[in-house]
Amino acid sequence: MTMRLPLYVALVTALMAACGDDSSSGGSSTGAGGSGGGTGGEGGLSCEDQGGTCLATPIGFKGPVELSDSGATTCTNDAFEGTYVGEDFEATPAECNCACSPESACDLAVTAFGDAACLSGPAAVSVTSGVCQAAPADTVALTAQATLGTCQSNGAPASVPSIKFTPYVVGCSVNLNDCDNGTVCIPSTRKYCFWSETETSCPSGFDEQLNVLRREDFSDDRDCTCECGLGDVTCPPSVEFFSDAACATGEAASNTDGCNATDSGEAAASLRVNANATGRCELTAQVVGGVVQSGAGILVCCAP
Repeated sequence: MTMRLPLYVALVTALMAACGDDSSSGGSSTGAGGSGGGTGGEGGLSCEDQGGTCLATPIGFKGPVELSDSGATTCTNDAFEGTYVGEDFEATPAECNCACSPESACDLAVTAFGDAACLSGPAAVSVTSGVCQAAPADTVALTAQATLGTCQSNGAPASVPSIKFTPYVVGCSVNLNDCDNGTVCIPSTRKYCFWSETETSCPSGFDEQLNVLRREDFSDDRDCTCECGLGDVTCPPSVEFFSDAACATGEAASNTDGCNATDSGEAAASLRVNANATGRCELTAQVVGGVVQSGAGILVCCAP
């Protein structure tokens, strides 16, 4: 049987319409994670899917930080450290590192006179304790004063121990994943917070409010004042006159109110003044100052 062409074309057209066109597009199968979903990326989990919360950085705050008060946390980059307002802190006194010169010899001031009353012809004489030396011409008497020299401190600065806080609170700076719209993904596995030096209340979403005193919120003037002094050591001088130049033939010296004269009334050829005592330098190190709270601290707001 022979089929007519118009009927054949109509039959083929009907079959194609019933089966449909496989070349047409079926629509996209990937969707956005939703507002605040962020961080998931292509096929990754969103912040909420990972148990976190997307929160915006509060205005007037810095962070985020991971807050710890266990005392065992170490930070490579700590934003602050201290303790909670109202808690204890310990400030051990400064440790002095002063030292003094070991001892000080007597300084001699000697004046020669031409009469036994130490009135005429005064002339200063430079002498060394215990050393024989020629007497100035016509020396009949001497006045001698001996004073201990001064002691000097080495001026070493004090060692000031760090303030110890109980509990020890530290805020470690951290980098967290970003969510959409400029928010940050705050995981629920740790305590993450933001902090402010100016704000007085926590914003919505940060329900835990803490107040922390940092090291810089304390005024620390612990120090040492160091003075070097001599004990009750004196060195009263004794005067010897000699009729020869070698201090071999002695002559007694009388002492009246500090005026030392030859008993014979004759001029001495040589003399020796003894003031051999030395005073040991004693250190007086006084710890001064302390630590007082000088600031109000910071406001720390943590996500639940």
